[in-house]
Amino acid sequence: MVKGKFAPVISRVSGKLAVLGLSAALAISAGAGLTAARAAEAADYELTAALENETDPEQDGGAPGESEAASCGILALTAESAAARPGADFSLDIAFNKAVIGNVISLKFIYDPDILALAGFTPAAGLTAISDGGENAGSDRAERVLAQLDGAYSLSELGRARFTVSETAADGAAEVSVLAEYVVLGDDGSKAVETASARADIAVAAGIPGDVDGDGALTLIDLSDLIDAFGLASSDDGWGDVKAFDFNDSEDIDIYDVSYVTQLLTGPAE
Repeated sequence: MVKGKFAPVISRVSGKLAVLGLSAALAISAGAGLTAARAAEAADYELTAALENETDPEQDGGAPGESEAASCGILALTAESAAARPGADFSLDIAFNKAVIGNVISLKFIYDPDILALAGFTPAAGLTAISDGGENAGSDRAERVLAQLDGAYSLSELGRARFTVSETAADGAAEVSVLAEYVVLGDDGSKAVETASARADIAVAAGIPGDVDGDGALTLIDLSDLIDAFGLASSDDGWGDVKAFDFNDSEDIDIYDVSYVTQLLTGPAE
């Protein structure tokens, strides 16, 4: 749980949490409880490069309590990897740092359509997607509206968004900004709309041919990882993680792909 007024920049790389500086490959910043002026700015999707967490001025200096927990949440994005190849997928897990007393939330995703496309969104357990956003191909934003339909008022883990990097994307950074608007229930039974935002920067790098694990070197581990995926097809779960290594575009990981990496390691057969 992240406490206090400012949240650290975090990411999940190879299953471990690491504190990163803003200059690292994956930089995540979050903002919550935006003032009306900042909310209007965010509504225009003019999200700044690094948003500071803000709270209601009347709450500043006070001890955290139930009313603060009900009205303020810090939005966090956790990426499965700090980098992605052109043509590959990556996912972002979206969650509040603590439970928010609410039952409906709108998530707006803003990104460069020349680099990224939203490939799918899976709501967290207990949440139902009541709107799929209906984004058009080439759009720079998408929206998902989630609700708890069982009468509960608790928003914490929100879901997982999956993005596809364009096959023509140049090396650089792919930015995803998320703006959340959600209804909170006060101690007196009143309701209010709060906002929070977060951003993730994913490094896009083509890497070297056959470098399956993305460590910048071609080794037997790359061949081993590719063999682990042998037989996986485009219709299977997890295809987005390996489709960049379908070197002959056959829609599956087959013997051609294994042979290709083997030849890169050993040189062509004489």
